[in-house]
Amino acid sequence: MQNLDNRRNIALVASAGTGKTFNLSLRYINLLLNGAQMEQILCLTFTVKATAEMQERIIQVLNALADGSRADFKGEREILREHNNLTDEELEKKARPVRDYVLKNFSQMRIRTIDSFINRIISQFPFEANVRPGFSIIQDKEKEELEAEAFFRTYQIFAAETGDTLKNAARALEQTPKAMIDEIRKQQSNFENQLIGLPVLAEKYKTDSESFTALINSLNFYKQQSIDASRTFGAELLASKLNGKQKTQAEGLAATANLKKITDTALYAACDPVNGNFKTFDYDDKQRKAYYQVIENMGKYLETKGDLMIRLSVRFYTLFFAEVERLKKNRNVLTFADITMKAYRMLVENSIAEDTEYLYFRLDGRILHILIDEFQDTSLAQWKILEPLVQQALAGVGQQDAVKSFFYVGDPKQTLYRFRGGESRLFDTVTESYSDFITEHKLDTNYRSAKAVMDFANLLFGKLHDETFRYTEQKGNSDEKGHVSVEFIEKDSNEEYILGRVKDLLERGFRAADIAVLTETNSKADTCTEYLNENGIPARSETRQKLTDSAPFKIIMNVFNHIFYGDSLNAFAFRMTGPAVNSEEEAAKEGFCEKIQEELKEFAEKTNGMNGRAAFAMAVNEFFLAERFEGDPNFKKLCDISANVPVTANLPAFFEEFRRRAESENALSAGKSDAVTVMTIHKSKGLEFEAVIISDLEISVKPNANNSRMIFYSEDGSMLADSIIFNHGEKLNSFVSGGFTEAYRAEEKAAYHDRLNLLYVAVTRAKRELYIPVKEEPTANSLEQLLANSIEIPCVLGEKYKKSFAQQPEEKKRKTEKFVPRPVPEYPITEESTDFQGEIFGTALHEAIFLCVRFDEQEAEETARFTVIKHAPYLTDEDEKRIKYSLLMLYSEPFFKEITENAEIFRERSFSDESGIKTVDFYSVKDQAVYCLDFKTGSITAKMTAEYTEQINGYADILSRLYRKPVKKYLVNFVSGRLEWIEIN
Repeated sequence: MQNLDNRRNIALVASAGTGKTFNLSLRYINLLLNGAQMEQILCLTFTVKATAEMQERIIQVLNALADGSRADFKGEREILREHNNLTDEELEKKARPVRDYVLKNFSQMRIRTIDSFINRIISQFPFEANVRPGFSIIQDKEKEELEAEAFFRTYQIFAAETGDTLKNAARALEQTPKAMIDEIRKQQSNFENQLIGLPVLAEKYKTDSESFTALINSLNFYKQQSIDASRTFGAELLASKLNGKQKTQAEGLAATANLKKITDTALYAACDPVNGNFKTFDYDDKQRKAYYQVIENMGKYLETKGDLMIRLSVRFYTLFFAEVERLKKNRNVLTFADITMKAYRMLVENSIAEDTEYLYFRLDGRILHILIDEFQDTSLAQWKILEPLVQQALAGVGQQDAVKSFFYVGDPKQTLYRFRGGESRLFDTVTESYSDFITEHKLDTNYRSAKAVMDFANLLFGKLHDETFRYTEQKGNSDEKGHVSVEFIEKDSNEEYILGRVKDLLERGFRAADIAVLTETNSKADTCTEYLNENGIPARSETRQKLTDSAPFKIIMNVFNHIFYGDSLNAFAFRMTGPAVNSEEEAAKEGFCEKIQEELKEFAEKTNGMNGRAAFAMAVNEFFLAERFEGDPNFKKLCDISANVPVTANLPAFFEEFRRRAESENALSAGKSDAVTVMTIHKSKGLEFEAVIISDLEISVKPNANNSRMIFYSEDGSMLADSIIFNHGEKLNSFVSGGFTEAYRAEEKAAYHDRLNLLYVAVTRAKRELYIPVKEEPTANSLEQLLANSIEIPCVLGEKYKKSFAQQPEEKKRKTEKFVPRPVPEYPITEESTDFQGEIFGTALHEAIFLCVRFDEQEAEETARFTVIKHAPYLTDEDEKRIKYSLLMLYSEPFFKEITENAEIFRERSFSDESGIKTVDFYSVKDQAVYCLDFKTGSITAKMTAEYTEQINGYADILSRLYRKPVKKYLVNFVSGRLEWIEIN
C-alpha cells in the first residue's frame, strides 16, 4: 500500500466516506513501527475534536495489534502486516514495544491543531514575533467587545482625519454618514481574511484629501450626467410614435429626478434597449445614442462609487487594525488569527524560517515527518508558515540518513471556509509546485453510504463535474440498499415535511439520535429544533449553545453564586437541575431549601481562604459532581478550564475568569442523548448519520452583495489578493464593464463552487437514507434550482427500511435520590510503577503539587481527586491514592515545611532570557534565600541527573538575577514509595 510508504510524499485526495482518518492514522502507526520517534512526527488537524479522535484511534489500533486482538481493527492489521511483510505474530511482537513507548511518552505525541502548533512557534519566539510572554488567548465574545471599542475609537480618528469627506461622500451617495459607516463595518470579516495583503492594498489605494474630494466631485458629476441622459432619452422616445405602455414609460424617463428611477428601470438594467415594452420598437440612431449615454454614465458613476468606497474602507480598516493591535498590546491578549499573522510576519516576511536549524532548535527537536489533515481548509498564511518545514521533509533522506516525508490528505470538494480564508486551490497548487517530489493518490471507494445514496451522489455530482469541481464516480462498499427521496413540496411547508419524515423514520425503527436535519443557517436550525420539540419529537440544536448553557456549568455556578450572593433560588437549582439529586416529592417537603442552604453554608466555611482552583476541586469532591456528570464531556471541559485559571486567584476573581473562559467555549454534545440532531451543513462536516434530511436549499449560488460588498482578487491569478472590486449587487453590476467584469465573473464562479461544495457535504453525511425537499417553484439562482435542473424530480432510489433497526433498550435512568461516592480503600504503598501510565501519572502529580496552597491532608485528597478526574480514563482510583500519598509525604517533610512557612511561593512560573522561555516548577522566596525545586518521578540515571542539573542551574541563574539572593536548588524525586531530595551544587 503506497500510502504507507514512509519514503514517499503523498497528496491523498479523499472524497467523503473513503477512509481519510483510516489512512492518516495508519500512516502514523506505520512510521512508529518502522522506527520513527513521536517527537519527529508532526500531525496537524483543524479541530480539537479531530486531534482527540486521532490520538484515540492510534492508541486503540496499537493496543489491538500488541494484545493480539485479531477480531478488532482487522483491516488495519491486515494492511500493516502485508505492507511490512510480517506474520501476525511478528506484527504483534513489533507492536508491543511501540504501544508501550507511545503510552509511556504520550506527552511527546505531536498531534495538534494547526492553531496550537503555530501558538507553540510564537511561544518559542516571543521577542522575534513582538509578543510579550504571558499573553492570553481571547475568544469570540472578548474579541467582539475589544473590536467594538476599537471601532468607536477608529471612527473618531477617521472622521477627524477625513474632515468633511465622509459627510460629502454620504451626500453624493444619497446616504447618511451613519449608513455609510455601517456599510463599511459590514466588511470587517472580509478585510480580516486579507491581513497578509493589507499593506499592499493600503499602498495601492492610498488616497489623500484632495483625491477624495476629486472622487466625490466625479461622483456628483456622473450622477447628474446619468439623470440628464435619462431625461434626454425619455424626450427622444416621446418624439416617436409610441403605444400606451411605451408612452407612459417614456414620460417617466423624461421626468427622471434621481438615480433610483434609473436603477429601478428594467430597460436600463438589461443594458439592451430592445427589451420589455420596447422589445419590438425600431430605435433611430439618436435614440440609441441617448440610451447608451445613460448606460455609460451610470457605469462611470458606479465605478467611481466603488472606487470611493474601496478607498474609504481600506483607509478605515488600516486605522482600525492598528487600533485593535494597540488595545491588544496594552492588554497583552491575542486571538488565534493574530498568532497566525505574527508567525507569518516573523517566519515569512522576516525570513526566520529560512534558518530551519535554528527553528528546529527552538521547537525542541527536528521534525522528520509531517502529516496534515483537511488540507483543503488550510489558509495561505498557514501554508506559508508550514512550507519551510515541509520543504525540509520533502528533501527525503537527510542528516544521518534519516528518512523524511510529507503526507497531506483532503478533498477540495469539501472546502467550506473560503469566507474565513480557506483556499481550495492550495491543495492542487502545492501538488503541482512540488510535482517532482509529491505523488497524488485518490481514494474512490466509499465505506460510509448505502448503494442508493452513492448512486444519487454519482448521478447528481457527475452532471455538475467541471474543471474546478472535479468529481469522479465513487465506488460503493456497502451491502445496504439504502433509500433516497427528492420530492417537490408546497411553498412554506418545509417544517411539516421534516416532521413527517422524522415521524416515519422513528416508526420504522430508527432512533432519534440516528437522524440529522441539516440547515443553511443557525437561526433556521434553532427554529426547526423548536418546531420538532413542540410537536413531541426530541431534538437538539448543534448551533450556538455555549458551555455556559450546559448543566455542569449551571450547577457549579449555582453553588458559588449562592455563596457570593445568598440567593435561595441558586441553592434550589443546585440540587434540582438535571441530573437532579432530589426528586420533586422531596423538594416539596417543608424545610427542603433551608437544609440545602445549611449544607452550602458549611461548604462556604470550608472554602474560606481557599484559592479558586482548590475550592473548585472541593466542590467536585463534596458534591460528587464527577459521579453526577459521569461521561458528560462538558464537565471534563470545565475541569480543564478550572485547571488553567491562575492558581493565585481568590474565589470571586477565579469564578469571574472561569465564567469568562466558559463563555468562549461551545458546549459539547453528550453522545448518549437520544434526540434528532439539527445543525448547519457547515457544522455537519466530518460527521455521519443513518438518515439525513436537508431541510432547505434556498441557498443562493451568486455572490451576496449584502454580505460581501468588497471582492478581493489577484490581477495575476495568484492566491494573494492585490486588488478589490465593489459588488453593487446583481441588478447594478451589469452597468459596470472593463476589469470589473472579469473579476466579478471569477467571484461568481468561486461562489458557485462554494455552494456546490456545501451541497456535496450535505448529501454525503447520509449512511442509509437521504431526503431532500424542493419547492415546486424553486428560488432563482439557488441550490434547489440547480438540483431541479440537474435531475428529474421526483427522484426515488432504493427502498425504505422496514423495522430494520432493532429497538434499543431504554437507557437506565440515573437515580435521583442521592449520589453515592466511590469507596475509598486503604492505599497500600507499592513500588513505583514502571508501566506506560507512568508519564501521565507524573504529569498529574505535578499538576496536583501546583494546586497546593495549605499543604494539609484535606487539600491533598481534593487535589488528587481533581487531577485524576481531569486525566480520566488514563488514571484510576488507585492512582488517586498514590497521588494523595505522594502529596502527604511531601507535606510532612520537615525541610519542605521549613522552606514554605512564611514564604512567598510560586508554581510553574515562566521566565524569558536570551535562550528562550524557561518554566520553573516550584520555588519559594524567604529572607535569606530562594529555594528552587524541580519535581521528578521514577529512577534517575546519571545521564538524566546531568541534564536536570543543567536545567535547574539555568533556572537558578534567572532567579538569582531577579531576586539578588542565593538560590538553593533541589531535585525532588518521588520513587519507590519514598521521597528523595538531591541537592544541586
